[in-house]
Amino acid sequence: GVVALFRHVDRKNEMQMDTIAEVFQISVERLWTAVRRLHDLEVVDLYENEVARISDQVLATYLFHLAFFDQPALDPTRFFHPAFFPQYRSRLFDALNPAVSAFDGQTIVNAIRPPLRRRWKELEAAGDEQTLLELANSFGTIEETATLTFLKERIDALPSEPVDPSTIAFKPAASSGITLWTIL
Repeated sequence: GVVALFRHVDRKNEMQMDTIAEVFQISVERLWTAVRRLHDLEVVDLYENEVARISDQVLATYLFHLAFFDQPALDPTRFFHPAFFPQYRSRLFDALNPAVSAFDGQTIVNAIRPPLRRRWKELEAAGDEQTLLELANSFGTIEETATLTFLKERIDALPSEPVDPSTIAFKPAASSGITLWTIL
C-alpha cells in the first residue's frame, strides 16, 4: 500500500523514510522486509536493493485499495496526518482517483469522510487557514456543506472594495496559488 501510494520508495531518501515511519507508523526495517518479500513474489520491482516500485499501474491501484480500504492493513485516516497532507497531496490523488474509479468509490469516500471532518475541525481550532484552504480545495466535494460554509464565512469577512468597472483592466490570469476563488 505504501509503495503504491508513493509510486516508488527510496530507502536512501531519509525524508521519505521518516515520513513513512511517522505517518503510517511502520519502521523502515519492517517496510523493507515486506518490500523484499513482495519482490520475491514478483509484485514489487526492487532496484539495487534500495528503490521499490510497482511497475504495473493496475496492480498498484488494486494493492492500494486492498491495503487501505478492502482489507485495511494501513489506516486511511493517516492521509490527513500533518506530515503527509498537503505535502503529498498529488501522490494521494494519483493513488485515490484510480481506486475510486475502479472500485466502490462511495465506500472509499465513506472511509475518508470521518478523518477529514476531524482534521477540518483541528485546523479550524488551530486557525490554520492555509491548510484549511488546501483541504477545502482537495476534498471540498466530499464535504460540500462545510466547504461552502467555510468559503461564505471567509468571503463575508472580506472588506468591501467599491470599484469603478471602467477602471478594470482585463489581462491573462496568472497562477497565484489556492484562494477562495479558485476553490469556488
